Amino acid sequence: MCEYCRGFNEKARVPTTGFKGLNNTHSTVLFTMSKPYDIVYNRIMDITAVVHIPIKIFTLVIVVRYTPPSMRYLSMFLLNGFLWNFVANIMMTFLHPYPMFPAQCFRIDGWFSSIGGEVFRHVMFFFLIICMLNITLANVLTFAYRLCIFHYSDDPTKIRIWRSVATCVASYLGVFVLAAMLYYYSTVSTAAYPLKEELPESEGLFCLKPYGLEKTFTVVLFVVGVVTKLVCVFVLTILLLRRIAKKSGTMQQNILDKHREILWILIMITIVPQNILDKHREILWILIMITIVPVVFGCIPLLVVTATLYNPRLPYGSEIFMACFVVLANHGSLYAVALIVALKPYRDATRRIISNIRNFKLNNGIATARLLFVPRGNE
Repeated sequence: MCEYCRGFNEKARVPTTGFKGLNNTHSTVLFTMSKPYDIVYNRIMDITAVVHIPIKIFTLVIVVRYTPPSMRYLSMFLLNGFLWNFVANIMMTFLHPYPMFPAQCFRIDGWFSSIGGEVFRHVMFFFLIICMLNITLANVLTFAYRLCIFHYSDDPTKIRIWRSVATCVASYLGVFVLAAMLYYYSTVSTAAYPLKEELPESEGLFCLKPYGLEKTFTVVLFVVGVVTKLVCVFVLTILLLRRIAKKSGTMQQNILDKHREILWILIMITIVPQNILDKHREILWILIMITIVPVVFGCIPLLVVTATLYNPRLPYGSEIFMACFVVLANHGSLYAVALIVALKPYRDATRRIISNIRNFKLNNGIATARLLFVPRGNE
C-alpha cells in the first residue's frame, strides 16, 4: 500500500525538448496533445453542459411542481433515476475523460484537470461510474415498484413505503460497495504502470490495470450488470402485461356473474375495472417509452465503451470511446424530453408554461403601458 501511495506522489519524468525558452513540463503538454479532435471533443462536451443543465432544471421543476397526487409515488422513482442522471451529467461536465489508448489511461480535460492529484481523478471517475450504475438500477426499481403496485391493487394497505425505501437504499449500498472493491483493485498509479512504452507523457492522467484477473473480472461483472438490467426490465414488463391480461379476464367474468343486466355490465366494465386496468396499462407503456431512451442512448453506448476499455487496441478505439461518451453525456437531456412528452400532466404543464411565456412577451409592452399610464381617477 505504501508503494502504491508513493507512486501517486511521484512526478512523471519529463524529457527535455529542443525548443528553448519553453518550460519542459509545458512543452510536454503542448506537444503530446494527442490529435486534432481533442478540441472538438472538449467543445462538444462544453456545449452539452450548457444545453442540458437548463433542460434538467426545467424538468425537475415540472416533475416536482406538477405531479398529480395519483402519481406521487411513481414520480419519486422516476425522479430518483433522473437525479442520478443529472449528477452524472454534471460530473461529465467537469471531467471530460479523454482516452489515451492503447494505454489503459485517461487524461482529464475538463474543469477538474487542474484540481487535485491522481487519487482525486480516480475518485471522480469512480463516482461517475457509480452514477451510471445507479441510473440502470433506478430503472429496474421503477418497474419492480409498478409490478408491486399492480399485484396489491386490490389491497393497497399491504404496501409499506418504508419497505420500498429500505429496498432502494440496500440496493444502492450493495452496488456501491461491490463497485468500490472492484474499482480499487483495478487501479494502478501512473508511476507503477507496467507497460511504460505505452504510457503517454502528459499531465492529468490516471490509469487502470492494462491486464490481469482484476481487469477481466471487473469488465465481465460490469457487462453482466448492464445486461441483467435489460433482462430484468424485459421480464418485469412481460410479467406486468401477463398480470394485466389475466386480471382483465377475471374482472370481466366477475362482472358477468354478478350483474346480468347489460346496462350494469357496461357500467362496471367502463367505469370501474376497465378504467383501472387501462390506467395500469397506460403507465406500463409510459415506462416502456421512457425506458427506450436509457437503453438506446445509455446501455448500448455504455457496453461499447466497456468493450473499448477491455481492448484499448481496437481500431479507432479512442474515437469510438469519445463518440459513445458524447452520446452518454447527451442521453440525459433526451430522457428529460421523453419524460415530459410521455406523461400527460408534465406535457400539459410544459405547454401552459410555454404559452404563458409567449403571451407575456406579446403583452409585455401593453401591460407596461397600462401600469405607467393609469388615469388618476382609477387610482
